[in-house]
Amino acid sequence: MTATYGLRRTRNKCRNANRAVSWCGKTNNAKTKVIQLCQSKQDCELFSSNRVFRDPCPGTSVILTVVFRCVRGCNKNKFQCVGNLKCIPKSKRCNGQKDCKDGSDEDNCTTVQCKSNEFECKNGEKCIPLAKKCDGYRDCSDNSDELATCPLKCKTNEFKCNDGKKCIPNSRKCNGNSDCSDGSDEADAICRTESCGVQQIKPRVERVDCPKRKLWRLVGGCDVRPPHSWPWAVQLRLLDADANTFNHECGAALLSESYALTASHCFLSSDNPKDWKAIGGRHLKDKNEANNQPRDVIKIVKFPNDGDNILDKDVAIIKFDRPMTINDYVTPICLPTREPTVNDECVVVGWGDVQETEHPDKLKNTVMPIVDTKRCNGTEDLKDQITPYMFCAGFQEGKNDACQGDSGGPLMCEIDNTWYLQGLVSWGVDCAQPQLPGVYANVFKFVSWIRNQMKP
Repeated sequence: MTATYGLRRTRNKCRNANRAVSWCGKTNNAKTKVIQLCQSKQDCELFSSNRVFRDPCPGTSVILTVVFRCVRGCNKNKFQCVGNLKCIPKSKRCNGQKDCKDGSDEDNCTTVQCKSNEFECKNGEKCIPLAKKCDGYRDCSDNSDELATCPLKCKTNEFKCNDGKKCIPNSRKCNGNSDCSDGSDEADAICRTESCGVQQIKPRVERVDCPKRKLWRLVGGCDVRPPHSWPWAVQLRLLDADANTFNHECGAALLSESYALTASHCFLSSDNPKDWKAIGGRHLKDKNEANNQPRDVIKIVKFPNDGDNILDKDVAIIKFDRPMTINDYVTPICLPTREPTVNDECVVVGWGDVQETEHPDKLKNTVMPIVDTKRCNGTEDLKDQITPYMFCAGFQEGKNDACQGDSGGPLMCEIDNTWYLQGLVSWGVDCAQPQLPGVYANVFKFVSWIRNQMKP
């Protein structure tokens, strides 16, 4: 397109003289007119046919001839060919085929070779770790890492429907109403309260001193009476390669016929499944019993923890080589449906030390009240160390506590005659010391992750 803008001649009288003068009018600014014509465009190329004078002389009929080409441009998800200005999808840029006549879509392309654990940006600019794909942040300039088919992600306090289309709060799972279109929130076997958290052999746990003992704690703790009344307690034994024997290392809680939950830090010595055995239906620490169900461990999955605190998110799930048989001595515990509540009197069990120098030969249990997290975080030795993935439990006077060897064991709370796995023995300062409650992994924070790990 071509446009010619001329001089506007104006006659005016000077204030002190009766004579007319003429000058160039400022309203004929060519640049302004071209901009106005190109307002809706994204780009204009201007070419002047003659010199532009700052103050054109009166009488000049033409001051500027402008040749301009207005370019509409392309949407942000398209690439514009240089020659014919055609718009093509950005996905066709640097794909090895010339989609522009002039081949400009293949100019300045850098070929990248991505590894199996990397994602290649569609424009070929770079490779990014697979973990960064669908993480909610744009790492590729073309946003292809977030435009790819991304699975639905649920929060730790949510349940993902099996069809992958919806997240619902954990509190709405197993509530008798189907919130998932596929009914998976009510179909899960864990929902059947008759299959978890109910013992056939009822325990006797009283908040009194144990018979013939000055101390009752899991530095102490009472013997479980009658035996096998906590049928979800599982013993984990670790291989001693030199002696070729498996020795007691940690406790765990049975979640189903094939899975148990324990503390992640139990596997600091070894996370090789072949080094571990799990025994259900156990009461005696080191003697075989008729009701025992030993299983090899074939899988260990720790909850991801990218922080410096190895005891944060202290949860791991293990899978057995074959299912356990559910009976009066081996029964799963229910996963929690709410956060731990202050002053709830729960129970913790374990085969750990009964005093800091004594080792038991039977499973112990003791009552353990939940402690306010703010108060726990305010104690001198635990100050600001309790994260949202932990909670505290114990007595102010420190008369009972979990101790070495109890790690990973269940802390369970009873609601409406059903027991729920509220915590796992995690860590503490000394054992059963005043003003120093024990610290437990908050299982409620991990319910969705646990269920996803247990899916077939």
